[in-house]
Amino acid sequence: MAAPSKTAVTLTNSGTEPLTLNGFEAFGFNGNFTVNPGSCTLGTILAPGEVCTFSIVTSPSVIGAIRGQFCYMGAEATTGDRECGRIVGGASHLESDPVR
Repeated sequence: MAAPSKTAVTLTNSGTEPLTLNGFEAFGFNGNFTVNPGSCTLGTILAPGEVCTFSIVTSPSVIGAIRGQFCYMGAEATTGDRECGRIVGGASHLESDPVR
């Protein structure tokens, strides 16, 4: 498995109502993806224009390109929202733990 890498992502409430974060996920093809919530923890309320930062951690399981997606879900006073972004990366070599 390749060494994990972490990419910071900034989430901005571009709406006109406060946004309560109530879920997140990361998934993909030929890689392990996780979300490190950083300052975007569940239950966080972002006022209009306010930001928080989270990280996507990738651990490719094969050499070559990896693809995935991350999503954050939130609720405003009158609507719900799910915003997603793509994960694109790659691994040029794989590392393995020695057998003991």
